[in-house]
Amino acid sequence: MMIRYLISLIAVLVITSLLTFLVTQVSACYFPEDSVAIEVVLNKPGITYDLTILNKLGNVKVLSNDVIAYRSHLSKYVAVLLIKEPITPSGIKYLGVRVQPMFKVFKNGTTKSLVSKELTKEVLKYELNWLIRLGVIKGLSKGDVKEIISEAKVGLAGWNSRIVYANGEWLPYYKAIKYIPGAAMVRACLLGIPEVNQLFKLLPERPPKTTSPLRGSKGGFSVNDAIPIAVAVIASVITYVVIRKVIK
Repeated sequence: MMIRYLISLIAVLVITSLLTFLVTQVSACYFPEDSVAIEVVLNKPGITYDLTILNKLGNVKVLSNDVIAYRSHLSKYVAVLLIKEPITPSGIKYLGVRVQPMFKVFKNGTTKSLVSKELTKEVLKYELNWLIRLGVIKGLSKGDVKEIISEAKVGLAGWNSRIVYANGEWLPYYKAIKYIPGAAMVRACLLGIPEVNQLFKLLPERPPKTTSPLRGSKGGFSVNDAIPIAVAVIASVITYVVIRKVIK
């Protein structure tokens, strides 16, 4: 009888521990992908977006009506996801920008990104500026980008931890909910994007085709940079022709 009792007790303890673990994970609305990602929802008044611009580019993958993805310009191991998402359970949808690195999962459940935390933040900064320059995002100022990057940390991703705009500043959602009517921490949720390994299999090998480094960045220049150069060349040619005529 004692042996049966001990076996039953051990079984109850194991089941209880397992249920506690599962409840903890669900109540936190947590996914391993979130631990290495950074996500910001552009819900500040005055910010608009036009995803049709991206749809016309090469090397962009439409994953659903609410999600578009492409491979980062700075690392092939980082995906950029543009997600239409609400900031309250039943609210309107805003544009979310998520940078999602590939990662490894170890036997103890810990994760390790294939890129550094610094590069992950740099990718977010670059892609926000690129999307602004492309015209996909409008109304997001340089000051906003600076504040977002200052607040950004690897792991601030997913419903309860993504960065949002509230009370005049960019904050993690768990800090911002007290300022947002109807906002709430969510216990159970869906990730809303493919599992990371599957995601990278779906993405083209290269970033969007028509991109070029932003003005002032290393590695090249954009079409807008070429305009003043072209004007200068034309002016030089005209000046040369005039001087030749004067000399003759």
